[in-house]
Amino acid sequence: MRSATGYLKFGRDIMRHETVRKCLHMQIAFLPMIYRLCEPLAYALLAGGIVVYSLSEYVRVQCSRDLACTRVLFRWINSVTLFVSREGEKGTFMIAPLTLAFGAGLTMLIFDEKAFTIGIFALAFGDTAAALCGRLLPIHTLPYSNHKSWGGFLGCTIATAAAVFIVTGSPGKALVIGLAAAVLEAVPFTDYDNLIIPLGTAFLAGMLL
Repeated sequence: MRSATGYLKFGRDIMRHETVRKCLHMQIAFLPMIYRLCEPLAYALLAGGIVVYSLSEYVRVQCSRDLACTRVLFRWINSVTLFVSREGEKGTFMIAPLTLAFGAGLTMLIFDEKAFTIGIFALAFGDTAAALCGRLLPIHTLPYSNHKSWGGFLGCTIATAAAVFIVTGSPGKALVIGLAAAVLEAVPFTDYDNLIIPLGTAFLAGMLL
């Protein structure tokens, strides 16, 4: 049984790992800028990232007892994956980075530049704010949301609305899209919210803009 100090340290460790995980998650926000500079490069980076990460995860899961294998192949990626993995993920193939890449890629492929930029910003900043604010401010549990809190809902709304306002300059539309992104994030899709959030938010943005 953990002492109060032990629980505090445990909570700090989880928060540190979650913060690093979400900092990596936010790197997807660079994708619209890369797209504007060179569209083929944006798709190439996504495709290359999917291939390299999938291989690294296969090596990590299948060769977990063969240290030489994991050290020679994808050592840095494996160490980062293990550090940011949540409880229950260490021995399994972590699909969150893949759904992140596929969600961003599909959004970029389907929608126009402004709409997909908003969708990807909602994924990068709104989802990150929801995760971190939900842990820091566990203000009551949202109904039917698999233990997600109002703190995360508010964090997602504010972060997404701020990002959308930068893109559109419209506070009203920014607030509507921010609320929609928070509703999508609150639905208990687990890792598949990386697909739902950008696609759903970009769809709404395309209708409003």
